[in-house]
Amino acid sequence: MVRAGAIYLDNTENIRICHSKFVDIGGNAITMSGYNSNNLVDGNDFRHIGAIGVLTFGQMSAVRDPSTYDGDNH
Repeated sequence: MVRAGAIYLDNTENIRICHSKFVDIGGNAITMSGYNSNNLVDGNDFRHIGAIGVLTFGQMSAVRDPSTYDGDNH
């Protein structure tokens, strides 16, 4: 997973992405990273984008007891 996208939102509120077309972009279309609240993604067209249509990532610092994959331990 890559924190990148044609539209990259980081720590946003009340963003609306509606009725847009994402075609042949070669990666993620919309990525929301960190804190995001009351955002809306609705009625969009995702075609041959190459990766993920809508990707959301939180922050490890926001997790009380985070675990990560490190070989045989996770």
